[in-house]
Amino acid sequence: AAELGPNNVLVTYNNNTIAEYTRAGALVQTFTDPTFTYDRPIRDIATSGTKEIYAWNGTFSPAYVGRLNTVTGVWTHLTFTNFSVGNNLTAGGIGVNNRYVFATDEQAGSESPPEASQGIVRFDFQNGTAQRFATEYGTWDVTVGLDGYLYTLGSTSSPGGNLVRKYNPNTLQLLDTVNVEATVGTDHRAIAVNASGQFYLGGWDGIVHHTDSAGNQLHSANVSGGVSDVEIDASGFVLITRATGQVYTSDQNLTAPALLVTVSGYSRNFGAVVQSAVVHLPVGISSFVLE
Repeated sequence: AAELGPNNVLVTYNNNTIAEYTRAGALVQTFTDPTFTYDRPIRDIATSGTKEIYAWNGTFSPAYVGRLNTVTGVWTHLTFTNFSVGNNLTAGGIGVNNRYVFATDEQAGSESPPEASQGIVRFDFQNGTAQRFATEYGTWDVTVGLDGYLYTLGSTSSPGGNLVRKYNPNTLQLLDTVNVEATVGTDHRAIAVNASGQFYLGGWDGIVHHTDSAGNQLHSANVSGGVSDVEIDASGFVLITRATGQVYTSDQNLTAPALLVTVSGYSRNFGAVVQSAVVHLPVGISSFVLE
């Protein structure tokens, strides 16, 4: 195990493997979760700098959020009451800011009532606590946007994936709700958000939509198969994974996505972009000076 390379990409496959690649597609290293069982696959992942990977880990309940120290290879896992997800290839989203890890929570099996078994769970690895919120709807994905706000991708009807909600990640206050069904349709499975608050929505139909903050389409690209994850970094580099194992890269305008690598498909294929440090400014602060 070794520290991650800044600007490299991470891809999950085989249900328990995280692979690090360069942007040229060269394999750097792989990580596995020793707690893996059939019911505890690795799902979505996120990084916090170059030394930590966070992973959604499980199916049904109990499920977990894991933190991997990439230098020591040691995993730490947290869970919460009724924290779970159904057996779906693209479910189980995760996002990270300076302190908190946010994970989607789905009402699965006989769990009830909904407000005690779905929404978003905010985990605090500093003190081992967790808190559930945003329980009104089920959620496909969650991300901390490059603008510092928290965004969830949820549903108001079947097949869903049409409702984007924006939160203050510290106070958990709901700030905005955008229904994108009328502009870019439904059945979106993944969301990324750039520094301007614009959305990148990955659909099960294989289309990635770039929209403004009101959901109006700006650009789109078709990768010809169900999208399981979309990520964007501060430079405008976009990473797209398909549930069948193909991994594509593009730019902020979604120009001609290029195939980077192909991994084992139908095995929870998600991605992340490594940055040298994750600095999400406190909400309400636009800049600061290091002295």
